[in-house]
Amino acid sequence: MSHLFSEIKKRRKSLKITQEKLALVIGVSVKTIQRIESGDTSVTFSNLQATCEALGMKITIS
Repeated sequence: MSHLFSEIKKRRKSLKITQEKLALVIGVSVKTIQRIESGDTSVTFSNLQATCEALGMKITIS
């Protein structure tokens, strides 16, 4: 799971999107983005999914 969180941060940075901008786009707080990128497992799946979608990523569970 930690790999997913690090990939989210890497993708955001590669797109040159700030945490503030990403938070604004998906309608969450900057703190939520920080929690996702730091690997906080208490984030909701819907926030995780919205973050990935905003970054053009897909979550695949197998």
